[in-house]
Amino acid sequence: MSTPWTPDHPVERRHLAAVLRAHRPGLPTDALTPVGVGWDHAVWRCGDLVLRYPHQACSLDLAARRVGPLTALAQALPVPVPEPLFVADPVLDHPGCCVAYRHLPGQMPASCALSRGDRVRAAPSLGAVLRVLHSQDLQDDVWKGVSTDARPGELSLRAQNGRARAAQLTETPYAELARRAADRMADVPTETTDLCLVHGDLHGGQLLFDDTGTLSGVIDWDELRIGDPAADLLLVYGFLPPEARPVFWAAYGAPTGEARARHMALSVGLAILAQAVHAGDEALVTEAALGVGFALG
Repeated sequence: MSTPWTPDHPVERRHLAAVLRAHRPGLPTDALTPVGVGWDHAVWRCGDLVLRYPHQACSLDLAARRVGPLTALAQALPVPVPEPLFVADPVLDHPGCCVAYRHLPGQMPASCALSRGDRVRAAPSLGAVLRVLHSQDLQDDVWKGVSTDARPGELSLRAQNGRARAAQLTETPYAELARRAADRMADVPTETTDLCLVHGDLHGGQLLFDDTGTLSGVIDWDELRIGDPAADLLLVYGFLPPEARPVFWAAYGAPTGEARARHMALSVGLAILAQAVHAGDEALVTEAALGVGFALG
């Protein structure tokens, strides 16, 4: 497997310090702390500010283009999302636009070992969030810059990738789980043309929970688009245990796209599991394997 998140434009402390000097000169730059790295962005924190800095050529203004829609969602959704505070133009030798957000407290599921009961308790909140998100009026001006991406052929491609991930996991303790998931994905669901506003990359790693196991935020909205609602509803199968699903649908509305959502949940779960095993991230391995097991149930 290739090394993930190799940056085209590495983000260094000096870039973050230059952004703070320009936009928050009162903040001490020695408080800058790296939080994590994803495919598109490096994330740093300074006090109550979270700074997302792009480090791939394809994402130099990605977060900046999400500021208007994310500001609208922060007002509309019943669970907190990162609230944009300012956009920093390129500084020094880095060509990307850094976006600062108000810090959302909480931990991802892999870090806080959520119980099944915690997941059941989160189901109505998740259902309410997706009900509001998926029912947005796409004629509103705020969504006009959001692209429509139906991704034809995506489900077949996910089935192929599922087999590849299962092959990568052959010599691991998760070989049988991965084989069962890939076999389940061989029956590719029919795609849909019934589209809505979607988060687009919604899995357990995009959820925050407080120290009581209560859902406290939904993060990483870079893939916000008009697309298949199953891209978000995969949470019903890849994050929630079977006993939580009726609670979710009671809050969301009539079940829809269930076969596609389960297919995507298996795909995302296998991808995260393979990467976590490769990286030796035991906490994420445990969470990903749990999610694949849920999706098979």
